[in-house]
Amino acid sequence: RDHEAKGIKMSEETEDTKPSADILSKAGKSLGSSAVSHEKLGEVILTSENSEIGKVLLTYDQDPKEISRIIASEARENPFYTQLMSSTLDCDRFDYLLRDSKMAGVSYGLVDLEYILQNLRWHEHEKRVCFHEKAIHALEHFITARFYHYNIIHHKAVMGFELMAKALFYAMMKWPKFDPKIPYEIVRTFDDITEKVKNDASFLANFTDEYFWFYLDRWIPYDDFCGRLRESLLNRDPLHLIAEERVLYSDSQEPNLAKYNYFKKTLLTDPKFEKILKCEDVAIESLTITERKIKFEEIPSTLEYSEVDRVHDEDLLKLVKIFRGQDRKLDDLIGEKSSIIHLLSKYETRLVRVYGLVEKKKRKTIDIAASELASEFANY
Repeated sequence: RDHEAKGIKMSEETEDTKPSADILSKAGKSLGSSAVSHEKLGEVILTSENSEIGKVLLTYDQDPKEISRIIASEARENPFYTQLMSSTLDCDRFDYLLRDSKMAGVSYGLVDLEYILQNLRWHEHEKRVCFHEKAIHALEHFITARFYHYNIIHHKAVMGFELMAKALFYAMMKWPKFDPKIPYEIVRTFDDITEKVKNDASFLANFTDEYFWFYLDRWIPYDDFCGRLRESLLNRDPLHLIAEERVLYSDSQEPNLAKYNYFKKTLLTDPKFEKILKCEDVAIESLTITERKIKFEEIPSTLEYSEVDRVHDEDLLKLVKIFRGQDRKLDDLIGEKSSIIHLLSKYETRLVRVYGLVEKKKRKTIDIAASELASEFANY
């Protein structure tokens, strides 16, 4: 999902000369990437010649290509569907918030969806999806629930497993050495996936987590590092969280970012930390850094009118609009000074984490060192 549309460009270096330890670093940098998204795969599913879904749509005089453009938020000439598919309050977010909360057993997603939908409106003059002002509190509940939900799904263990799976899938594509009894190759590019979808009606149904586990179980690791990473994932032992720093960031205030920036930019190049890793016989390549930014709204209420021209039209389209019946006027929810979202939109959570494939007996020493060096840096 996170590599280029034409696939990962293979290095000209041979397998025997290129170390594989950098796969963790690549996984950490691409954790929030969506260069090739499920929307792009959806386009292939809908528009391929043997698409069963596409055939059903055509029987109802619906154009699969047009629907795929709507799903990918490319149908800008049709703002109604674009906003329903990609905005602060879109169909996808309503769906996964309710579904994930139920499956994860947390209550953050229990929003009043029915009341919100009852107050949904279409403003013909402005060509905007909007909501009656009566629903403001329900809308606030949804936006804050989604914010807290993101913090739950970014749990340290979940992210540790995701990093390992991403790194190992990359390694299997880069060094595809499997049990010789396997008669077919693992997909290595997005083009491979699209060809499979077009030519094999059953491929998509089998392209699940089991696809990954099937190949991982039969993969012959390229080197010791890949072998250790594979063994840890198969044993359900996630990457170890060495350090993290979470800040509530706002352009209108000056948050203390000293520790945050140290973990993000300096820790892995700090000679003092490198010396400790060397003493513990831990390779610097077995560590990686991730960064997440979680917003209440795409645009803060502190944005000055003079800056609006620099904001992408897509982000402006995502803003929640409030409809007032008496004057038929549309207002941004972030502009409602009586709304809590007016205040919260100024902030975003920034989370930086340092993960590592580290033996249990060495973890405490490295954790303490990272924390002490960060504090020393912040107080310097």
